[in-house]
Amino acid sequence: MSPEVLLGEAMDLKRADVYAFSILLWQLLSRGCIPFEGCSTVTEMYNTVVIGNQRPDVASIDPGHGDTEDVLSSLLRKCWAREPSERPTFMDIVDVLAPMTAVVKKMGESDLS
Repeated sequence: MSPEVLLGEAMDLKRADVYAFSILLWQLLSRGCIPFEGCSTVTEMYNTVVIGNQRPDVASIDPGHGDTEDVLSSLLRKCWAREPSERPTFMDIVDVLAPMTAVVKKMGESDLS
């Protein structure tokens, strides 16, 4: 959950969705790591995300992503901005991810060989 959702603030749902999407993207890139694994209650999540301003560790992204790793890490950090207005839009995210499709396609083809 994004900080603003945990705070129960009036929110821009699209920007809250960007935060949620980026958590999912991080999970995929880290090959299934669990974000905030030690948090089992909403209170613990609140203390971690809102009070502690913690985010998942981008260093856990699988290094097999090569040159794209820095781009992805930067994108994730932007998506996790505390202020929703500082997060990219989904169109911004598409603009970052679209050029990577050729890289991903090439990686997939080498796995099939």
